[in-house]
Amino acid sequence: IAESGKRLEINGNYYYEYVGNFQGCSGVKELALPKRAYIGIGAFSGFDGLKTIRFAKNDGNSISIYEYAFMNCTSLENIICENGIGFVGNYGFSGCTSLTSITLTGAYSIGEGAFAGCTALTSLDLRNNYGIIIEEDAFEGVNLQEVKFDSSASGLNTSAFNHISEMTAYYPVQWNENPIYWWEEELDFEEIKATHPGWTWIALDENGDIVEILDTIY
Repeated sequence: IAESGKRLEINGNYYYEYVGNFQGCSGVKELALPKRAYIGIGAFSGFDGLKTIRFAKNDGNSISIYEYAFMNCTSLENIICENGIGFVGNYGFSGCTSLTSITLTGAYSIGEGAFAGCTALTSLDLRNNYGIIIEEDAFEGVNLQEVKFDSSASGLNTSAFNHISEMTAYYPVQWNENPIYWWEEELDFEEIKATHPGWTWIALDENGDIVEILDTIY
């Protein structure tokens, strides 16, 4: 562990590094973490000066954020992780009121209340997630304006986005033709659109280019 001024760096030498409780370092503004890490329960909760979390480049699914790990880090603005976070436990980032966007590429599980109360969070990228499961109320109180899905979006809990009345949703064009596994059951795309009146749906091809924009349904 190396600490320099307001920057805390944790250097991992093991295949997986367990990052425990660091409540004594609450003045830290930047946190640098190893490429393979378990961030323990409540490890950095309440670090109200923390603005940036930077993970070393990893090879996917190598970061696990356990319950309450960064809860109420109210100044947290940036999470830099090139290959994504695999697991976010219950309330892992809840109450991080300055966080504006996050990419969850490679994620497979987002726990209950994981981003609840992240009131500045407006953009979410859920592509390339190998059948991601998003639990109940993961984004409670979050007024998302844009979410990007792909064909890996399966197993989503019914209530995950139900509170959002208006949003732009990017989706793979294949959904127009093939039934998909959504909200814990197989539905066709017309049923999905009917479940979320007020959303604008934008179809993307396999290169991420816009194919079609569907009118918002009211």
